[in-house]
Amino acid sequence: LLTKADAAYENKDYQEAWKLYDLLVRKYKSFPAISGKLDKIKQRKSECEKTLGIVTDIDDVFKGKAELTGSGKKQILTLSYDFEDKEQAEDFLSESGAIKVNDGELVFDTQGGSALFNIKNAMFNEQVTIEAKMTICSPSSGQVGVIMFLNTDTVEGYLFCCRLRVPEDPTSLNNAIVRISNKDEAPAPIKINSKPEIKLDTQYTIKAEGKNQKLKFYINKKEIFDATGKDFTKG
Repeated sequence: LLTKADAAYENKDYQEAWKLYDLLVRKYKSFPAISGKLDKIKQRKSECEKTLGIVTDIDDVFKGKAELTGSGKKQILTLSYDFEDKEQAEDFLSESGAIKVNDGELVFDTQGGSALFNIKNAMFNEQVTIEAKMTICSPSSGQVGVIMFLNTDTVEGYLFCCRLRVPEDPTSLNNAIVRISNKDEAPAPIKINSKPEIKLDTQYTIKAEGKNQKLKFYINKKEIFDATGKDFTKG
């Protein structure tokens, strides 16, 4: 492995070299043939990371509290925000609308139109849980929600939505899990109902969960929907 890693490094195949050096550090560092060369291996691994733009300290990426648990492809990233620090707003990106931290809250102003924001354009695979305290401020009458497993190229994913209006009854305001796709004429609700009513200027705790192709939506810690979603599992 070390010979292959060094060969890849010398040939400037830094992705392959990093993968092998990382394996040597994690699994074989106590082997006699490796332990004596560990400093050089770590140095070259670090050089590969700088070249490839790989960040190994997750705290360098996010302004919120970040924690990685698990290992390999089964790692789980947990992000927490108290919005006591105005710099935490830098983690939230939007091509439209304005985002700021004010008095311990993240404030998102759509500036009169439809707008989306995300966390660092980060990609997630197979399992996502989003939990937040949410207030829809007057005079807004629009829908608000969270989207998971969104493919930004095809605009496909699942929307966990509050205050959704439907063409059959545009006066009703609904909670729903919606399958969105630019291939469809209109968003297709998977589950929908009007309870509980989401009022303006009132704080609610919402939780959206996608795991093992199961979708769950909670409002104020009460499960509102349980649905199956097999179409999208990463985004």
